[in-house]
Amino acid sequence: TSFSVGFWQMLLFIIIFLAITTTVGLSAVVGFSFLHKRRAKSLQTNKQNLIEPPSYRSLFTPNDAQIRLFEQGDKLKAEAEKTESANRLLRSKAERLREFNKVWVENPNKKNTIELLFLATQTESAKTFSETVKSVIQVWQTGKLKSLTAADLAQLAESHLWLLPPQERTSGAVFWLKQEIADLRRKSEGNSI
Repeated sequence: TSFSVGFWQMLLFIIIFLAITTTVGLSAVVGFSFLHKRRAKSLQTNKQNLIEPPSYRSLFTPNDAQIRLFEQGDKLKAEAEKTESANRLLRSKAERLREFNKVWVENPNKKNTIELLFLATQTESAKTFSETVKSVIQVWQTGKLKSLTAADLAQLAESHLWLLPPQERTSGAVFWLKQEIADLRRKSEGNSI
């Protein structure tokens, strides 16, 4: 009987020992499994971080507002260059008119007068055109431009007037010119009677 009590105690001890060992082993397996999954997930996250770094904006990279300002500045610069180019072209045309005016003064004939009036319209300035027509009328009144009648001169001035830009045709400088054209027409009608 003492053997049987010792046997049962030993058996109970072995069962408890096996139960504790099994529990500790299972806990260790579950714990290692959990740590392994967590480590694998952490490594995957780190790999993604290494592959795809966070998108930080450089201190020197312009933001959207600055980019818009740069674009507006570029547009204004392009417009200014375009305006300057147009102004250079008009100055060049005005210089051509001045040069040809010297030729016309030396030889005021119908062909040169037509060319002079055309060059005056190319300056796109009603003031310049009116001054040119005024000088042509003054030379005509002296008798140096005998190849043109008053009607011819009125017709040339009026037809060239229409070559000016619309905003220039309505300026105050043109008012005087229209009166001069009307006076030339009256003179031509007075000579024809």
